[in-house]
Parts: sequence; structure tokens; C-alpha cells
Amino acid sequence: MPRAICMFCLLTALLLASYLPASAFGWFPPCGSPEVHASIISRFNAAYTRAIHDGASIRNISGDREHVYEAFGRSPILRRYCKAEAWMNHRPHKPHRLYYRIEERMGLAGIGWKVEFCVPGHDNWRVFNGDCRVLRKPYLR
Repeated sequence: MPRAICMFCLLTALLLASYLPASAFGWFPPCGSPEVHASIISRFNAAYTRAIHDGASIRNISGDREHVYEAFGRSPILRRYCKAEAWMNHRPHKPHRLYYRIEERMGLAGIGWKVEFCVPGHDNWRVFNGDCRVLRKPYLR
């Protein structure tokens, strides 16, 4: 009998753990995190090298600001909406605006985090609805 009670406790604990945010078990990075910057820089530079071929690349990211932190609103996914300056190689003395969103539990198989980003004027296929409106949405409210 004690073994059945223990098994019930284990199943209950696992069920409750599935409803807690991933940040309770792992790490959900802030806007200025080096891991977030590295992900943005490597993905942007790879996309421009492979697909667009115009020579644009991000050298550095600075001035991070978190504007909106959505927690347990309409969605159970935690989101940080951030804004920063991207220093690019083709205009080294003038920063470009960079908008990005960090989402928890959106990595591979729902483990980890994911970042989506946009530099206005460099969204050639309008993935984020021209001038990065999808990622700027919290700023427009």
C-alpha cells in the first residue's frame, strides 16, 4: 500500500510540474543576455550570407531595453519584447533599430527558449509585416 501512495504522489507531482512555467525549472534569459545576442548575430549573418547576398552583417548589439514582459496573459508562454541598437558593417557609425522577442518553452520539443528578431529595412520578405510591426506591436499600444 505505501508503494501505491508513493506512485500517486509521483504522478501528481509530474502533473503539477507540467503546468509550471519552464523558467521555474530552467533559465529564461533577459534582453541583454550574451546568449540572446549571439543567437541574433549568428542567425542574421547566416541568413544574409546564404540568401540575400548584399553583404550586410551585424557586428555588435547594444542598448538593450525591455519594454513588455507578458506573463500568463492570454497565452501561457512567457514573452519579453526588447529593443536595441544593431551596429552593422555597411554603416559602422550609425546604429540600426533592432526589435526582438524572447519566448520561453519554444525551443526544440518545448524545452528552452527561442528568440525572433527584426531589423527595419532588412526584412526583405516581410516576415514581420513590414517595418517589423509584429515585433514592435507592444510599443504601438
